[in-house]
Amino acid sequence: MLERLRKNKEELNVVAPFANIYEKDHSIVIAVEMPGADKNALDVHIDDNQLIIHGRKEQDEVGKEYELLHRERMRVVYERRFEINTKIDRDSIGAEYKDGVLKVSLTKSAETEPKKIAIQT
Repeated sequence: MLERLRKNKEELNVVAPFANIYEKDHSIVIAVEMPGADKNALDVHIDDNQLIIHGRKEQDEVGKEYELLHRERMRVVYERRFEINTKIDRDSIGAEYKDGVLKVSLTKSAETEPKKIAIQT
């Protein structure tokens, strides 16, 4: 999904980046492609039951000694929201950004884990 906005005469591309979601044992991992994103401009937070991810990639600057003939690599704002339907431990959320992929790890709350009930005789 690509949405182009005009902001102060500057064209701004808003992209919903591709993602994979993995589940294993006690955790869920969401891997989101955000190539070129500035690590310092990444924002991951939870609001109610939504995991919200923002990031941005700045436009490449061309030196004054060059004349720009064609531009396809522009400033990009990444935005993606995920509905979290499982109770998670909000204090143990972790995120890692490497090679253009942001991985967010969510640990399931202990109360969502299966529990064996002993049968009394």
